[in-house]
Amino acid sequence: MNCERCNDLGWIITERNGLSGATMCNCRAEAQKLPGKPLREEVAIYLVEALCQVLGYAPDATGQPVLVRALMDMCCTEEDLRYVVNRACALYTKWSECGVPGLRQILCARCVPKDGITLMSTAAYPDGVPTLKPPDRYVMAALPLGRAASADLAMERAVLKLAEIKKLS
Repeated sequence: MNCERCNDLGWIITERNGLSGATMCNCRAEAQKLPGKPLREEVAIYLVEALCQVLGYAPDATGQPVLVRALMDMCCTEEDLRYVVNRACALYTKWSECGVPGLRQILCARCVPKDGITLMSTAAYPDGVPTLKPPDRYVMAALPLGRAASADLAMERAVLKLAEIKKLS
């Protein structure tokens, strides 16, 4: 890569008001772009109108151009924006819960935004947006040989003692 801004680390350390943090370098964002049709403004306008019709209290025609611009800055491809709009419609019912940060969080769960600004936590989803992958089945570990109720020796003894007491009554 040979990036002069980040020395090929992918992150740039920034300091502001005595606090330090990391900002993703554009070289990393470029490397992670998904293939697909480049996003055109006409498509963004159409998808923003659709999004605003689904979410309650969404921006009207006067506020939608700001939203189109924000999404054009974030999304590289039509597929990116279609994904963001579809997930937003599945996750949210009101614009006030989602907003531009929610849209960015959805995109960041899929790929690095075109502008390199990442956001993984919002008020609606502080631990990240729910995964599309179904959870794996829970597999219980087998008990050690000679144990009837628990791998924990103290718990095993307590269960066996309780069983003995219940058997007497």
